[in-house]
Amino acid sequence: MDPVDHFHLHDGEIYLDVASDWRSFHVATADIGIRDIGTRFSVRNIDQHLAVQVAEGAVEIRHAGGYTRLHAGEKITRDPEQSSRWIHDRLRSDDIAPWRQGFLMFDAQPLHSVLNELARYHAVRFDLADPALAGIQVSGRFRLDELDSSLRILAATLQLEIERPEPARIRLTPLHARK
Repeated sequence: MDPVDHFHLHDGEIYLDVASDWRSFHVATADIGIRDIGTRFSVRNIDQHLAVQVAEGAVEIRHAGGYTRLHAGEKITRDPEQSSRWIHDRLRSDDIAPWRQGFLMFDAQPLHSVLNELARYHAVRFDLADPALAGIQVSGRFRLDELDSSLRILAATLQLEIERPEPARIRLTPLHARK
């Protein structure tokens, strides 16, 4: 079988470690293309939220606005409010695909995004009793294999009650809403 030199990511996240002596490797996702330049990097495309992070080497990203080159320790994300705008930033080494070490990390992410990410790794569906909960900002590091611990932390921090009306369904209710 010939080695793969391209990959199309429809939805999800991938971490790649591409040999520097191999031919160029390409990843396509949504409306962008990524070409590695002998590197380790991650690509994330979940619900049209795009991010590319480089651990080592460099990648070249082709998008509607042109080309962007990222080097080790850099990341780029598409602005969720304006899809033609890209946000270029530095990253910490533990930011790159933390799921590989069994963690999820959030930095001022809306609660609905945190719950969607937890649901990706567990066979559960989350319901919010109050839609206003969806936008509450959450920061923290959660173990992937400890859903109940993560929920207890969220409940204590955000003053929520966690109910399980069904085994695969979890309902979050503000404590002040209980009668």
